[in-house]
Amino acid sequence: VSQSRYLGRSVAIPNGTTNQQKIIAMIATSGGAFTISSNIANNSTITFNNIGDTATLLYTNMKWYMIGGTATLS
Repeated sequence: VSQSRYLGRSVAIPNGTTNQQKIIAMIATSGGAFTISSNIANNSTITFNNIGDTATLLYTNMKWYMIGGTATLS
């Protein structure tokens, strides 16, 4: 995901397959944060505020679950 392209916006990730894992990391920013809120379990939002923020996701029960990382889950 290009941070400059999605500055301050919510980014959608597609459905996965059962037990699929996805690791997302913010490696650069031109300022601001981005969030992922679609397909996240419990209607949660994952927010990446800083370079180095990460999220490890597991797809199960037709939703992505954050199972690790330093991004903020709310």
